[in-house]
Amino acid sequence: MNDGETSPSAYDTAWVARIQATNGTHQPHFPQTLEWILENQLEDGSWGEPTFFLLYDRLVCTLACVLTLTIWNSAGPQLSKGLDFLRRRTKDMEHEPTGLRTCGFEIAFQAMLDEARDLGLDLPYDLPFLKEISQLREKKIKRIPIEVMHSVQTTLLYSLEALQDVVQWENILKLQSRDGSFLSSPSATAVVYMKTGNKKCLDFLTFIVRRFGDHAPAQYPIDLLERIWAIDTIQRLGIDHHFRKEISATLDYVYKNSGKEGVSWGRDNPIPDIDDTCMAFRLLRMHGYPISPDVLEHFKDDDGRFICFRGETHTGISDMFNLYRFSQMSFPREQILKEAKAFSKNHLKGCLENNKVEDKWSLKKALLKEVECALTCPWSMSLPRVEARTYILHHYGESDVWIAKDIYKMPYVNNKSYLELAKLDFNWLQNVYCGELDSVLRWWKDLGINFPVFNLRQPKEIYFSIAATLFEQEYSKCRLACTKCNYIEDSLEELFKSHGSIEDLNLICQGVERYEFKRGMEIPK
Repeated sequence: MNDGETSPSAYDTAWVARIQATNGTHQPHFPQTLEWILENQLEDGSWGEPTFFLLYDRLVCTLACVLTLTIWNSAGPQLSKGLDFLRRRTKDMEHEPTGLRTCGFEIAFQAMLDEARDLGLDLPYDLPFLKEISQLREKKIKRIPIEVMHSVQTTLLYSLEALQDVVQWENILKLQSRDGSFLSSPSATAVVYMKTGNKKCLDFLTFIVRRFGDHAPAQYPIDLLERIWAIDTIQRLGIDHHFRKEISATLDYVYKNSGKEGVSWGRDNPIPDIDDTCMAFRLLRMHGYPISPDVLEHFKDDDGRFICFRGETHTGISDMFNLYRFSQMSFPREQILKEAKAFSKNHLKGCLENNKVEDKWSLKKALLKEVECALTCPWSMSLPRVEARTYILHHYGESDVWIAKDIYKMPYVNNKSYLELAKLDFNWLQNVYCGELDSVLRWWKDLGINFPVFNLRQPKEIYFSIAATLFEQEYSKCRLACTKCNYIEDSLEELFKSHGSIEDLNLICQGVERYEFKRGMEIPK
């Protein structure tokens, strides 16, 4: 793993493609990004994630690409198809769940619509629903404290391209991230460069385009996000025993790049979030790293509620789910984790009861089912192999998508190879267990012991109870030894319980000391 593998973002690529050549000619500075737009229009005339249809994603990506093509007076057929898609599908947005809107959709889409109107594009600007979007945008912008926006790093930096009418460009430069970006966003960084000519912005964008060849991702780097979710995926699929060295090295990297206020999706991103922080800290604590849960104090609002980001309009499901999972890794007297557990559990139960199924950070195969299972069976009561089987069969989505300004995929987190390996590994271990159980049953039969009056656990039950927690393949001999010792212990215990007098117990002890087990022999009287 390097800085993160992620799918192309048509939205961010369109913004990067707007940058004019530095030699003063009316040409794009990154002509390959414009070519990418021309070559990646979908059949219905839209742009966006080709493997997953989300209307908000398609609308915001298509409008961004249409504006870029208009600015460069390029591609008549592609432009016409894009405009036709927007005219046909914008009205359908009224019926889409608001919880699935991409990040900053209300601000970005309306800002681009205003630009399209100024460019004279024929679009349905007067739809009643669009008027609501416009009002919502104005309401959000009025809530933005301008002095705060230009003095400290906030999540507003992620959407600067949609806030051009309120940004003081020279003042915003002091909030630039170490890598030259603005919160790792190519689109936000592109508009800052176009407004200020800042060289560090251009260096960041040049690096991005060279890294991906002809397009830009939704955010970059995503090295921490990718690493922690990949480890969690591998563990939940039950295949982590194949990657212990890799996991150890990866967690060293995460620990090294964790800040005092938490973890973000990238090492140079200055604003941590509760989702990545809880996932990272839970994994680090599980693997023995010294971490403090007091970092969660940074994710409380003025009312003491846990939040993902300051200023967010609603709480997601996945961030509270990871807060709940982290809260179960508590040690005595860690009050903050008790509070986190109560709050997150309450929130998740409310989502289930009210059927609030949309998450604002991801579109997963069975997130609500995962939540339901976690609430029903807490981590301390779970059995790893049973959990792995459930995750393999019902919860893991090899094609899941993630939500930013548009939707994107992370192939190192969700892919078919993980799932195929998990199934093969699960079946292989099942065969190992079956072979061990056959060995135990042969051993039990060869003893030739028959206790018709005793109520003993069968060797199969004993083996299952041990294998449920001591499940790794390398502990085969340990499972066999524990099963046999437990069975012998049960037998002796039952013998002692069924004989009341001291004399009889002494006789039993003497008999056990001199007894030699041979097949077909009966218990000495």
